[in-house]
Amino acid sequence: MTTLELKWMLMVVLGSIWCLHDVHGNDLVSWYYHSRSYSRLCYCSIYLDSCYPNGCVSDGGCSIPLPKNYIAQHLHGKTIAIDGKLDDPAWEEVPWSASFDDIRGSTFPKPKLETKFKLRWDDNNLYVALYMKTKNMWATMTADESHLFRENAIDLFFVPDETLHNYKQIEGNVRNATFDLSLSKAYMDGGIANEAWEAREEKGVTHDGTINDPEDPGSFWTTEWALPFRSLSEGSTRNQSKPFDDEVHFMQFARMNQHLRVARGTYELDTPAQTDWWTWEPIGAVNLHLPSRWGLVKFSKDMKNKVFSFPRWHIYKTLFSIFDALQQYKAMNGIYSSKLDEIPVPRHVYRRRCIELPIIEVLGNGFVVTVKSRITGETGSIAQDRGVAFH
Repeated sequence: MTTLELKWMLMVVLGSIWCLHDVHGNDLVSWYYHSRSYSRLCYCSIYLDSCYPNGCVSDGGCSIPLPKNYIAQHLHGKTIAIDGKLDDPAWEEVPWSASFDDIRGSTFPKPKLETKFKLRWDDNNLYVALYMKTKNMWATMTADESHLFRENAIDLFFVPDETLHNYKQIEGNVRNATFDLSLSKAYMDGGIANEAWEAREEKGVTHDGTINDPEDPGSFWTTEWALPFRSLSEGSTRNQSKPFDDEVHFMQFARMNQHLRVARGTYELDTPAQTDWWTWEPIGAVNLHLPSRWGLVKFSKDMKNKVFSFPRWHIYKTLFSIFDALQQYKAMNGIYSSKLDEIPVPRHVYRRRCIELPIIEVLGNGFVVTVKSRITGETGSIAQDRGVAFH
Protein backbone atom coordinates (compact mmCIF):
# COMPACT_ATOMS: atom_id res chain seq x y z
CA MET A 1 0.00 0.00 0.00
CA THR A 2 1.37 3.41 -0.97
CA THR A 3 1.79 6.38 1.36
CA LEU A 4 -1.15 8.12 -0.34
CA GLU A 5 -3.36 5.08 0.18
CA LEU A 6 -2.40 4.93 3.86
CA LYS A 7 -3.28 8.62 4.28
CA TRP A 8 -6.74 8.10 2.80
CA MET A 9 -7.43 5.02 4.88
CA LEU A 10 -6.47 7.04 7.98
CA MET A 11 -8.91 9.76 6.91
CA VAL A 12 -11.72 7.23 6.68
CA VAL A 13 -10.97 5.89 10.18
CA LEU A 14 -10.80 9.39 11.66
CA GLY A 15 -14.04 10.29 9.91
CA SER A 16 -15.74 7.34 11.58
CA ILE A 17 -14.48 8.44 15.01
CA TRP A 18 -15.75 11.99 14.44
CA CYS A 19 -19.07 10.54 13.33
CA LEU A 20 -19.53 8.59 16.56
CA HIS A 21 -18.68 11.68 18.58
CA ASP A 22 -21.28 13.77 16.79
CA VAL A 23 -23.99 11.12 16.96
CA HIS A 24 -23.76 11.03 20.75
CA GLY A 25 -22.66 14.62 21.40
CA ASN A 26 -24.74 17.23 23.17
CA ASP A 27 -24.58 19.73 20.30
CA LEU A 28 -26.34 17.49 17.78
CA VAL A 29 -29.19 19.90 16.99
CA SER A 30 -26.89 22.88 16.50
CA TRP A 31 -24.55 20.78 14.32
CA TYR A 32 -27.50 19.56 12.25
CA TYR A 33 -28.39 23.15 11.46
CA HIS A 34 -25.06 24.94 11.44
CA SER A 35 -22.20 22.52 10.71
CA ARG A 36 -19.52 23.97 8.47
CA SER A 37 -16.68 21.49 9.01
CA TYR A 38 -16.08 18.77 6.43
CA SER A 39 -13.69 17.04 8.82
CA ARG A 40 -16.68 16.13 11.03
CA LEU A 41 -18.50 14.25 8.29
CA CYS A 42 -18.62 10.46 8.31
CA TYR A 43 -17.55 9.95 4.71
CA CYS A 44 -18.15 6.65 3.01
CA SER A 45 -14.78 5.47 1.77
CA ILE A 46 -14.75 6.72 -1.79
CA TYR A 47 -11.29 5.23 -2.10
CA LEU A 48 -13.34 2.18 -3.11
CA ASP A 49 -15.44 2.25 -6.26
CA SER A 50 -18.73 4.14 -6.37
CA CYS A 51 -19.37 3.96 -2.66
CA TYR A 52 -22.69 4.53 -0.94
CA PRO A 53 -23.92 4.08 2.62
CA ASN A 54 -25.85 1.06 1.31
CA GLY A 55 -22.84 -0.58 -0.36
CA CYS A 56 -20.27 -0.34 -3.12
CA VAL A 57 -19.91 -1.64 -6.65
CA SER A 58 -16.56 -2.53 -8.18
CA ASP A 59 -17.37 -3.74 -11.67
CA GLY A 60 -15.48 -0.81 -13.19
CA GLY A 61 -18.26 -0.14 -15.71
CA CYS A 62 -21.23 2.22 -15.83
CA SER A 63 -23.50 0.11 -13.65
CA ILE A 64 -23.22 2.63 -10.84
CA PRO A 65 -25.80 1.80 -8.17
CA LEU A 66 -28.65 4.24 -7.73
CA PRO A 67 -29.68 5.62 -4.36
CA LYS A 68 -33.21 4.84 -3.21
CA ASN A 69 -35.73 5.97 -5.79
CA TYR A 70 -39.46 6.31 -6.35
CA ILE A 71 -41.71 6.94 -9.36
CA ALA A 72 -44.39 9.56 -8.60
CA GLN A 73 -47.40 8.99 -10.86
CA HIS A 74 -49.57 11.78 -12.29
CA LEU A 75 -53.16 11.92 -10.99
CA HIS A 76 -54.73 12.24 -14.47
CA GLY A 77 -57.79 14.06 -13.14
CA LYS A 78 -58.26 12.05 -9.94
CA THR A 79 -58.59 13.96 -6.68
CA ILE A 80 -57.21 13.60 -3.17
CA ALA A 81 -58.94 14.90 -0.04
CA ILE A 82 -56.21 16.37 2.17
CA ASP A 83 -57.48 15.03 5.50
CA GLY A 84 -54.65 12.74 6.58
CA LYS A 85 -56.71 9.55 6.18
CA LEU A 86 -54.91 8.23 3.07
CA ASP A 87 -58.08 6.39 2.00
CA ASP A 88 -58.50 7.94 -1.45
CA PRO A 89 -58.51 5.55 -4.45
CA ALA A 90 -55.66 7.63 -5.92
CA TRP A 91 -53.40 6.46 -3.08
CA GLU A 92 -54.42 2.82 -3.45
CA GLU A 93 -53.11 2.83 -7.05
CA VAL A 94 -49.49 3.50 -6.11
CA PRO A 95 -46.97 1.67 -3.92
CA TRP A 96 -45.38 2.69 -0.66
CA SER A 97 -41.76 3.73 -0.64
CA ALA A 98 -39.10 1.61 0.98
CA SER A 99 -39.12 1.94 4.77
CA PHE A 100 -36.72 4.42 6.33
CA ASP A 101 -33.27 3.46 7.63
CA ASP A 102 -30.89 4.89 10.19
CA ILE A 103 -29.46 8.10 8.74
CA ARG A 104 -25.92 6.77 9.25
CA GLY A 105 -26.37 3.76 6.98
CA SER A 106 -27.51 0.17 6.68
CA THR A 107 -24.81 -1.13 9.04
CA PHE A 108 -26.65 0.53 11.93
CA PRO A 109 -29.74 -1.07 13.51
CA LYS A 110 -32.95 -0.90 11.51
CA PRO A 111 -35.49 1.55 12.99
CA LYS A 112 -37.98 -0.19 15.27
CA LEU A 113 -40.81 2.06 14.08
CA GLU A 114 -41.78 2.02 10.41
CA THR A 115 -41.89 5.19 8.32
CA LYS A 116 -42.87 5.31 4.63
CA PHE A 117 -44.48 7.57 2.02
CA LYS A 118 -46.42 7.73 -1.23
CA LEU A 119 -46.36 10.49 -3.87
CA ARG A 120 -48.73 11.68 -6.61
CA TRP A 121 -48.76 14.88 -8.65
CA ASP A 122 -50.74 17.00 -11.07
CA ASP A 123 -49.95 20.22 -12.91
CA ASN A 124 -50.30 22.28 -9.73
CA ASN A 125 -49.25 20.24 -6.70
CA LEU A 126 -47.04 17.52 -5.29
CA TYR A 127 -49.21 15.27 -3.10
CA VAL A 128 -47.51 13.55 -0.17
CA ALA A 129 -48.83 10.74 2.03
CA LEU A 130 -46.76 9.83 5.09
CA TYR A 131 -47.20 6.95 7.55
CA MET A 132 -45.42 6.88 10.92
CA LYS A 133 -45.72 3.97 13.35
CA THR A 134 -45.22 5.20 16.91
CA LYS A 135 -45.24 4.20 20.56
CA ASN A 136 -45.62 7.72 21.95
CA MET A 137 -48.06 10.19 20.36
CA TRP A 138 -46.13 13.20 21.61
CA ALA A 139 -46.07 16.80 20.36
CA THR A 140 -46.47 20.05 22.27
CA MET A 141 -45.95 22.56 19.45
CA THR A 142 -49.13 23.70 17.71
CA ALA A 143 -48.04 26.91 15.97
CA ASP A 144 -46.78 26.87 12.40
CA GLU A 145 -43.12 27.85 11.95
CA SER A 146 -42.18 26.37 15.34
CA HIS A 147 -38.90 24.44 15.38
CA LEU A 148 -40.64 21.08 15.24
CA PHE A 149 -37.38 19.12 14.94
CA ARG A 150 -36.91 19.53 18.70
CA GLU A 151 -39.81 17.10 19.18
CA ASN A 152 -41.15 14.22 17.05
CA ALA A 153 -41.49 15.36 13.44
CA ILE A 154 -41.33 14.33 9.79
CA ASP A 155 -39.44 16.20 7.04
CA LEU A 156 -39.51 16.45 3.26
CA PHE A 157 -36.65 17.99 1.24
CA PHE A 158 -37.11 18.94 -2.42
CA VAL A 159 -34.54 20.21 -4.95
CA PRO A 160 -36.41 22.10 -7.71
CA ASP A 161 -33.72 21.93 -10.41
CA GLU A 162 -30.42 20.33 -11.41
CA THR A 163 -28.22 22.66 -9.34
CA LEU A 164 -28.80 21.17 -5.83
CA HIS A 165 -29.29 24.77 -4.69
CA ASN A 166 -32.42 26.64 -3.56
CA TYR A 167 -33.91 23.52 -2.04
CA LYS A 168 -37.00 23.45 0.16
CA GLN A 169 -37.76 21.80 3.50
CA ILE A 170 -41.24 21.12 4.90
CA GLU A 171 -41.59 19.71 8.40
CA GLY A 172 -44.73 18.54 10.20
CA ASN A 173 -45.94 16.95 13.42
CA VAL A 174 -48.96 15.00 14.68
CA ARG A 175 -50.71 18.23 15.70
CA ASN A 176 -50.71 19.37 12.05
CA ALA A 177 -48.21 22.16 12.67
CA THR A 178 -45.71 22.75 9.87
CA PHE A 179 -42.38 24.50 9.46
CA ASP A 180 -41.28 25.71 6.01
CA LEU A 181 -37.74 26.59 5.01
CA SER A 182 -35.87 27.51 1.83
CA LEU A 183 -32.09 27.24 1.64
CA SER A 184 -29.86 28.84 -0.97
CA LYS A 185 -27.58 25.80 -0.60
CA ALA A 186 -26.48 23.39 2.12
CA TYR A 187 -25.43 25.00 5.40
CA MET A 188 -21.91 23.62 5.24
CA ASP A 189 -21.54 25.01 1.70
CA GLY A 190 -22.30 28.54 2.92
CA GLY A 191 -26.06 28.34 2.51
CA ILE A 192 -28.46 30.92 3.90
CA ALA A 193 -31.78 29.80 5.40
CA ASN A 194 -34.94 31.72 4.59
CA GLU A 195 -37.57 30.98 7.25
CA ALA A 196 -39.87 33.59 5.69
CA TRP A 197 -40.46 31.31 2.70
CA GLU A 198 -43.93 29.78 2.68
CA ALA A 199 -44.84 26.49 1.03
CA ARG A 200 -48.52 27.53 1.13
CA GLU A 201 -49.39 23.89 1.61
CA GLU A 202 -52.72 22.25 2.27
CA LYS A 203 -52.37 19.70 5.08
CA GLY A 204 -54.19 17.13 7.19
CA VAL A 205 -53.37 14.65 9.98
CA THR A 206 -55.04 11.50 11.30
CA HIS A 207 -53.94 9.38 14.26
CA ASP A 208 -55.17 6.80 16.72
CA GLY A 209 -54.69 7.11 20.48
CA THR A 210 -54.57 10.42 22.34
CA ILE A 211 -51.83 12.99 21.88
CA ASN A 212 -49.63 13.43 24.97
CA ASP A 213 -51.47 10.77 26.99
CA PRO A 214 -49.25 7.85 28.11
CA GLU A 215 -52.41 5.94 29.08
CA ASP A 216 -53.59 5.98 25.44
CA PRO A 217 -50.36 6.23 23.42
CA GLY A 218 -51.72 5.10 20.04
CA SER A 219 -49.77 3.20 17.40
CA PHE A 220 -49.58 5.38 14.27
CA TRP A 221 -50.17 8.77 12.70
CA THR A 222 -50.53 9.76 9.07
CA THR A 223 -50.33 13.08 7.32
CA GLU A 224 -51.08 14.43 3.85
CA TRP A 225 -49.66 17.50 2.18
CA ALA A 226 -50.52 19.23 -1.09
CA LEU A 227 -47.44 21.29 -1.95
CA PRO A 228 -47.77 23.81 -4.81
CA PHE A 229 -45.02 23.48 -7.41
CA ARG A 230 -45.21 27.25 -7.76
CA SER A 231 -43.86 27.52 -4.20
CA LEU A 232 -41.41 24.63 -4.46
CA SER A 233 -39.79 26.11 -7.57
CA GLU A 234 -39.24 29.62 -6.17
CA GLY A 235 -35.68 30.84 -6.68
CA SER A 236 -34.83 28.04 -9.11
CA THR A 237 -33.58 28.07 -12.70
CA ARG A 238 -36.79 26.43 -14.00
CA ASN A 239 -38.79 27.88 -16.89
CA GLN A 240 -41.97 26.20 -15.63
CA SER A 241 -42.93 25.28 -12.09
CA LYS A 242 -44.48 21.85 -12.71
CA PRO A 243 -42.22 18.88 -13.54
CA PHE A 244 -41.72 17.70 -17.08
CA ASP A 245 -42.77 14.14 -17.83
CA ASP A 246 -40.03 11.73 -16.65
CA GLU A 247 -38.11 14.52 -14.92
CA VAL A 248 -36.02 13.38 -11.93
CA HIS A 249 -35.59 15.39 -8.73
CA PHE A 250 -33.37 14.90 -5.73
CA MET A 251 -35.58 14.44 -2.66
CA GLN A 252 -35.20 13.25 0.91
CA PHE A 253 -37.53 12.33 3.76
CA ALA A 254 -36.45 12.28 7.38
CA ARG A 255 -37.99 11.51 10.75
CA MET A 256 -36.87 12.73 14.17
CA ASN A 257 -37.91 10.41 17.01
CA GLN A 258 -37.16 11.59 20.54
CA HIS A 259 -36.51 9.18 23.41
CA LEU A 260 -39.15 9.84 26.09
CA ARG A 261 -39.96 8.82 29.63
CA VAL A 262 -43.19 9.10 31.61
CA ALA A 263 -43.12 11.26 34.74
CA ARG A 264 -46.14 12.43 36.75
CA GLY A 265 -48.48 11.06 34.11
CA THR A 266 -46.96 12.93 31.18
CA TYR A 267 -44.16 12.58 28.63
CA GLU A 268 -40.76 14.14 29.20
CA LEU A 269 -37.59 14.09 27.14
CA ASP A 270 -35.23 11.41 28.34
CA THR A 271 -32.04 12.51 30.10
CA PRO A 272 -29.58 12.82 28.49
CA ALA A 273 -31.58 13.73 25.41
CA GLN A 274 -31.45 11.15 22.62
CA THR A 275 -32.82 11.46 19.10
CA ASP A 276 -33.28 8.77 16.47
CA TRP A 277 -32.60 10.13 12.98
CA TRP A 278 -34.26 8.02 10.29
CA THR A 279 -34.18 8.81 6.58
CA TRP A 280 -35.48 7.36 3.33
CA GLU A 281 -31.99 7.38 1.79
CA PRO A 282 -29.21 6.85 4.35
CA ILE A 283 -26.73 9.73 4.25
CA GLY A 284 -23.72 8.32 6.09
CA ALA A 285 -23.61 11.25 8.53
CA VAL A 286 -26.00 12.81 11.03
CA ASN A 287 -26.56 15.81 8.77
CA LEU A 288 -29.77 16.06 6.77
CA HIS A 289 -28.49 18.92 4.64
CA LEU A 290 -26.35 17.00 2.16
CA PRO A 291 -28.46 17.03 -1.03
CA SER A 292 -25.83 15.09 -2.98
CA ARG A 293 -26.69 12.11 -0.73
CA TRP A 294 -30.47 12.19 -1.07
CA GLY A 295 -32.76 9.86 -2.99
CA LEU A 296 -34.28 10.33 -6.45
CA VAL A 297 -37.92 10.80 -7.51
CA LYS A 298 -39.09 10.57 -11.12
CA PHE A 299 -42.32 12.33 -12.10
CA SER A 300 -44.15 10.18 -14.65
CA LYS A 301 -47.41 10.46 -16.58
CA ASP A 302 -47.33 6.80 -17.61
CA MET A 303 -48.97 4.56 -15.00
CA LYS A 304 -47.25 1.58 -16.65
CA ASN A 305 -43.84 3.06 -15.93
CA LYS A 306 -42.52 0.79 -13.15
CA VAL A 307 -38.77 0.79 -13.85
CA PHE A 308 -36.71 3.70 -12.55
CA SER A 309 -33.94 5.09 -14.75
CA PHE A 310 -31.89 8.28 -14.68
CA PRO A 311 -29.53 8.82 -17.64
CA ARG A 312 -27.61 11.56 -15.83
CA TRP A 313 -26.81 9.52 -12.73
CA HIS A 314 -23.32 8.43 -13.85
CA ILE A 315 -22.44 12.11 -14.34
CA TYR A 316 -23.87 13.18 -10.98
CA LYS A 317 -22.25 10.30 -9.10
CA THR A 318 -18.83 11.00 -10.60
CA LEU A 319 -19.13 14.69 -9.74
CA PHE A 320 -20.20 13.87 -6.17
CA SER A 321 -17.35 11.40 -5.68
CA ILE A 322 -14.70 13.86 -6.84
CA PHE A 323 -16.34 16.65 -4.81
CA ASP A 324 -16.06 14.55 -1.63
CA ALA A 325 -12.49 13.54 -2.46
CA LEU A 326 -11.43 17.16 -2.95
CA GLN A 327 -13.00 18.21 0.34
CA GLN A 328 -11.18 15.39 2.12
CA TYR A 329 -7.91 16.35 0.43
CA LYS A 330 -8.29 19.95 1.59
CA ALA A 331 -9.13 18.82 5.14
CA MET A 332 -5.78 17.00 5.23
CA ASN A 333 -3.60 19.35 3.20
CA GLY A 334 -5.18 22.80 3.50
CA ILE A 335 -5.55 23.23 -0.27
CA TYR A 336 -7.39 21.64 -3.19
CA SER A 337 -5.58 19.56 -5.81
CA SER A 338 -6.11 19.74 -9.57
CA LYS A 339 -4.52 16.31 -10.10
CA LEU A 340 -6.72 13.22 -10.30
CA ASP A 341 -3.88 10.95 -9.19
CA GLU A 342 -3.64 12.81 -5.87
CA ILE A 343 -7.21 12.07 -4.82
CA PRO A 344 -9.11 8.76 -4.58
CA VAL A 345 -11.60 8.52 -7.43
CA PRO A 346 -13.87 5.64 -8.51
CA ARG A 347 -12.23 3.18 -10.90
CA HIS A 348 -14.87 3.71 -13.57
CA VAL A 349 -13.33 7.17 -14.07
CA TYR A 350 -10.14 5.62 -15.46
CA ARG A 351 -11.94 2.89 -17.41
CA ARG A 352 -13.55 5.66 -19.52
CA ARG A 353 -16.51 3.48 -20.47
CA CYS A 354 -19.10 6.08 -19.55
CA ILE A 355 -17.20 9.35 -19.03
CA GLU A 356 -14.16 11.16 -20.33
CA LEU A 357 -11.42 11.88 -17.81
CA PRO A 358 -12.70 14.61 -15.47
CA ILE A 359 -11.04 18.02 -15.45
CA ILE A 360 -10.35 19.74 -12.11
CA GLU A 361 -9.73 23.48 -12.10
CA VAL A 362 -8.58 25.02 -8.83
CA LEU A 363 -9.69 28.65 -8.73
CA GLY A 364 -8.34 30.51 -5.71
CA ASN A 365 -10.12 29.05 -2.69
CA GLY A 366 -12.54 27.07 -4.84
CA PHE A 367 -12.70 24.59 -7.68
CA VAL A 368 -14.77 23.43 -10.64
CA VAL A 369 -14.90 19.77 -11.68
CA THR A 370 -16.09 19.05 -15.22
CA VAL A 371 -17.24 15.64 -16.46
CA LYS A 372 -18.35 14.69 -19.98
CA SER A 373 -20.52 11.63 -20.58
CA ARG A 374 -19.49 9.20 -23.31
CA ILE A 375 -23.08 7.91 -23.32
CA THR A 376 -25.25 11.04 -23.58
CA GLY A 377 -22.64 13.59 -24.70
CA GLU A 378 -23.70 15.92 -21.87
CA THR A 379 -21.16 17.79 -19.79
CA GLY A 380 -21.76 18.41 -16.10
CA SER A 381 -19.81 20.43 -13.56
CA ILE A 382 -19.74 20.90 -9.80
CA ALA A 383 -18.19 23.74 -7.80
CA GLN A 384 -16.89 23.90 -4.24
CA ASP A 385 -20.34 25.01 -3.01
CA ARG A 386 -21.89 21.79 -4.40
CA GLY A 387 -23.57 23.73 -7.21
CA VAL A 388 -24.15 21.55 -10.29
CA ALA A 389 -24.60 22.75 -13.86
CA PHE A 390 -25.10 20.97 -17.19
CA HIS A 391 -23.79 22.29 -20.48
